[in-house]
Amino acid sequence: MAEAGRVVKKLPLNTGAVRAVIAAIAALLAYGAWAFWVNSQYSTTAGWRAGLVQGVYAFVLTLCSSLLYEFLFSRMRDWHLRKFKCLAAGMTLQFVTAYGIHWQVGTPAILVTILPGLAIGSVYATSYLLLLEKLESRCEG
Repeated sequence: MAEAGRVVKKLPLNTGAVRAVIAAIAALLAYGAWAFWVNSQYSTTAGWRAGLVQGVYAFVLTLCSSLLYEFLFSRMRDWHLRKFKCLAAGMTLQFVTAYGIHWQVGTPAILVTILPGLAIGSVYATSYLLLLEKLESRCEG
């Protein structure tokens, strides 16, 4: 309960940073749980390690990608190609990051390994950009 005369500030849920953090938390939970479930058949330790690595990786990549989409979308005024340019920038970030991590750890079939994540990432990115477009049209209209 708030004290009399005290102003309670509410978190602005309509900011790009908040949207990005919410999406990143969802990615952490979903991808982390998946990696734990798939790898816990080998050992609980392997499950926790894989879940933590995949969850943190998904959190960081989703957060960075979402913030990149927010930044680019708000600054580009080329209406016809804006979504495509934002999508291309985000997908390039995702590809280079995923490829680089798997190359570092010596994954033998890198492209086959990262393709499903890139497909899901492109659906997420498209949905996120459509949301930004919808929010923008509400503000203008």
